[in-house]
Amino acid sequence: MEQALYDRPDVYDALYAAKDYEHEVAFTLDRFDAHGNGGDRVLVVGCGTGRHSLSLREQGFEVVGIDPSPAMVERARERSDATFLQGRLPEPNSNFDADDPTFDLVWVPYTVLNYLAVDELAPALRSLTDCLTDDGVLVFDLGDFPPMAGPALQVVPSAERDCARLYQYRAIDDDRVRMDALVFFGEEWFVDTHTLAAFDAGTIADSLGDLGYTVETHDWYGDAPTAMPDPTVVVAY
Repeated sequence: MEQALYDRPDVYDALYAAKDYEHEVAFTLDRFDAHGNGGDRVLVVGCGTGRHSLSLREQGFEVVGIDPSPAMVERARERSDATFLQGRLPEPNSNFDADDPTFDLVWVPYTVLNYLAVDELAPALRSLTDCLTDDGVLVFDLGDFPPMAGPALQVVPSAERDCARLYQYRAIDDDRVRMDALVFFGEEWFVDTHTLAAFDAGTIADSLGDLGYTVETHDWYGDAPTAMPDPTVVVAY
C-alpha cells in the first residue's frame, strides 16, 4: 500500500503535531524578505493539511496550496481560507488561474522533491521557476534518508488517540531509498510505504545557477527541529 498516510490527514497531523511549522514559515519569509520582490502571492507545493499555508494567510499573504492527495486538500480547506487545489509536480501550474499563474514566493516544503522520480527532477525545477514572478524566490528542502540497520519507533502521545510509527529506510539503489512503516492510531493500524530519491543539493544548485539564479543553501530552517541527520534548504533568487 503506497503512501497510505496521505489518505489519513488525521493521522498525519497527529504524527507531526510537534513539527515547528511557525519556525519554518518564519525562516522562509526571512529569506523572501532578504531576496524577494516584496509581493504577497505564495505558492506552497505539497501543502499537506495546510498548516504552513494557515500561518502565511495569518500574515496577510495570498496563498495557493497544491497537493496530490484529495484527503489532504480537503483537510487544508477546513483549516484556512487559502486556495487549495489538487495537483502534483513536475507540472504544478496546470491547475492555476491562467490570468495570474505566477507567484512571488514558491515554497516546496518538507522533502516534497524527494518524492519525485529521478528523471522528474529537471522538469520539476523548470516548472517551479516558471511559476515565479520577476525577482521571485524559490525555497525548497531536501531530506536525508540514510539506510537503517533496524527499525525505529516514533511515538506521539495524545489525549485523544495515541499515534506511533515503526519505520525503516532501505536502499533500493544508489539513487533511491524505500521507507516501510507500520502506523498505529489508537486501535487502528495500516502499512505505509514511500520511495524517496536521494538528490544532491550541490547538483541542484548548479542546475539553478545554469538557469540564471543565485543560490544559497542552509542546513535546515534555522533552529527548527528535524529528525533527519543532514537535510538541506535551498533558496534560489
